[in-house]
Order: sequence, then C-alpha cells, then structure tokens
Amino acid sequence: MRSAALAAAALLLLILPGCAATVAAPATETATPTATAEEQPTPTPTPTPEPEPRAVFDGDCASAIPQDEIVAAIGEVARVTDAGSEQVVGALPMLATTFLAGGGLSCGWHGPEVGHVGLVALPAERVPDANHEHAAACEFVAYGYTTCSAVSTSGATTIGLSARSERDTAEFETAFADLLARTLDRVAADGGAVLADTPTPSLPSCDELLPVLASVAGGELGRGFPADTLPAGPTWDLQLAYDGLRYCGFSGADNFHFTLQPGMGAPTSEQFPGATDVEVAGAQGGWYGVDPNSEYVLIALTDSGWVTVTRIDDDRERAISYAEAVLAGIDF
Repeated sequence: MRSAALAAAALLLLILPGCAATVAAPATETATPTATAEEQPTPTPTPTPEPEPRAVFDGDCASAIPQDEIVAAIGEVARVTDAGSEQVVGALPMLATTFLAGGGLSCGWHGPEVGHVGLVALPAERVPDANHEHAAACEFVAYGYTTCSAVSTSGATTIGLSARSERDTAEFETAFADLLARTLDRVAADGGAVLADTPTPSLPSCDELLPVLASVAGGELGRGFPADTLPAGPTWDLQLAYDGLRYCGFSGADNFHFTLQPGMGAPTSEQFPGATDVEVAGAQGGWYGVDPNSEYVLIALTDSGWVTVTRIDDDRERAISYAEAVLAGIDF
C-alpha cells in the first residue's frame, strides 16, 4: 500500500515538472524625475538718477513772495527786478544773475513811491555761519520812512529780507514780521537749492587783490568803498559774504570798485546797453560803457566769469590796466 502511494507521487512529479514553488521578486519602483527650477539672474538695481541742479524757488521771485504780500507789507504795488531784468550797475554788481548761477535768488520789488522789498536767498553752505542769523530790526530814518531787515536760515537756505515804507513805524514792524514768517515758511517748503557737482570757487580776498591793484594805481591804495551811497546792514553783509562773489572797494591814489563774479557769461545788449567792445589782455572779451548811475564800467570776461572795474571818472585805459594786472597776477 505504501509502495503504491510512493509510486503515485513519483508519477505526479514526472507529469508536473514545472510546478516547483517560486517566490515573486519585489516590484522595482522607478523614480519620477523632479523638475529643477531654473536659476533666475539677480536683477541689477536701477540707479537713482542724480537730481537736476536747481536754484532756490527755481529762480522765481513770484514763488518766493507773491505780489499781494508785498502790497500788504509796504502798502504799494511794486514791480520786480530779477535776473531776467537787471542791468549792469557797476557799484552794485548784477547780484541776481550772480546768485542764480550759484543756486541762489535775488529779487527786488520797487513801489512807485519809496516802498521797497528786497530778498536774497542763498544756499546756507555757501555763506559763513556768522552770516546765518540776524534778528529783525526796524529803524525810522530822517527821510520820513522806516526800514526793516533780517537774516534767517531755514533748512539749507539762508535768506536776507529787507523792506522800507512810509507806513507808521509800529504798523510796519508788524507787517514786516508777518512777511518774514510767511517767507520762511515757503523757504522750508521749497527744500533749498540742488547744487551742480562742481568745485566751489576759490576767490582771492580783497586784501590779496590790493597789492596787485596798487601797482597800477601809482600810489598808496587802501581798502574802502569810494561812495557813501552803498547799501549797509546785515542783508548787504550776507551778500558780500557769499563765496561766489568778491566785491571790493579801493580808495586813495585812485577810487574804484572791483568785482570778481564767477559763472557769468558775455553781457547782452539789454544788460549793458551802449557798451563798446574793448581789448583786455588775458580775457576772452571786454566791454566798456556807462551805467544808469553815470559811472564808467569795464567788464572783462574769462573762463571763470567777470572781472569788473567801476570808476566815477572816464578813464578806460586805467580800468583796463587794473583788469589786466589782476588777470596776470591772480588765478581767475
């Protein structure tokens, strides 16, 4: 019986030889490729453009003080003199044009009577600290009117404000104080000048000019303006302290005004009517004529600006000699 079972089992193995038990291999997982993000280039920051140079109030007198405030202060409607309308007056250089070239502003409002308002606004960095502040002061003068003046700094701008009027002195003092406060508010809102990226001019002092000019004068020459009609006071001192202007007076063996004004170009016929061309050694051009005050003015133009000589008497050759001596002995 047992031998029959073994025989049957052996026969089954012969019939099903491929039925041996097998173990399935585990399935192989195929990795899905991961998309790699492309590296983006680092953006180059856009450079901030340099601000364009601009003068205080963009050189506009009406933006500095509107006409209605002028009338409220001096009681007169006034016409304005600015860089676009001033003329060569030798004893009083073309300050509006000079200051505008350096980022400043100079305006004058002239009434039909004695009323007047003057404003100069300069970049504070171009004026010594000693000229940044001067409290408002008013004075009644013998001619029957009152004058007021003040110097103050707001932000990056120093202003000099002056005025005169025939109004009652106490009333005018109040009106001037109000005009000053309103003007300073506008100065603060304006933000000040944007100066060109150019070196600040280095001008010789009047004392340094003195020996050069004395060699032409032919005798002892001293400092001092040869007239008693020039402006005076803190607003005038502010203008003379500006580093873009050298304004000197000399007297003694000769009497004349001498000015160095960087940034000036050739005078136009409107600025210097009636002037004639003259030759000045070392200059690009020269002009000689009579100003509205009947003074004789020589302008010599260089790469830097104007050399100006103003005399009471008509001596063109002497004026030219002064200009040539300075151009030969001073770097301007």
